Amino acid sequence: MFSLTSKLFNIRANKPGKPSKDGNIAWQSQTPDEMKTWVDSFFQLLDGYTREAAHQWAQLYAEDGEFVAFGTSFKGQQAIEEHILRFWDRYPGIAHQPLRGYVQHDQNDPSKLIVVVVTRYAATFTGRHHVSGEPVAILEIRDVADGFEILSNKLFLDPEPLTSVLEKTSTTTTHWRNKCSVAHEETVDSQKQK
Repeated sequence: MFSLTSKLFNIRANKPGKPSKDGNIAWQSQTPDEMKTWVDSFFQLLDGYTREAAHQWAQLYAEDGEFVAFGTSFKGQQAIEEHILRFWDRYPGIAHQPLRGYVQHDQNDPSKLIVVVVTRYAATFTGRHHVSGEPVAILEIRDVADGFEILSNKLFLDPEPLTSVLEKTSTTTTHWRNKCSVAHEETVDSQKQK
């Protein structure tokens, strides 16, 4: 039912001295260690802040996988990788700490699992503006021969703390709108190219 392979361990982001993300997470009692390890890897890569970590995080998704955040859908590994790089650029230093995790089989397809993780994020931006929140990630994953792959990842959060701190730290209205319009970044970027 749950499987781990070398694919997962090839993308581990833990480095010597870097603490595990799942140390304090409250899991359902029946959650297998393999799932806990996989979720830990997911969050280590999410906070990786390198081009390689972005690539590896995107590789956790199916080729046609989807990441939905801030009202925008990013489909496919390439779009997901590009998005996370832009996100890190716009929101540098955000760190995620998983708090609670839940796993269940999809009732319509036993090869799929639904993983719900409640996290806390925090960052301090220029001017010592601190921001934090508790988003929820709902991942639909598939147990495949070479590990798990994400079919969809839907992120639910209040964007106000992020947008308000960026407003405080920006120097111009245009700059602020470009930086915090994550929900419309694809539109903004395409309009600039025209």
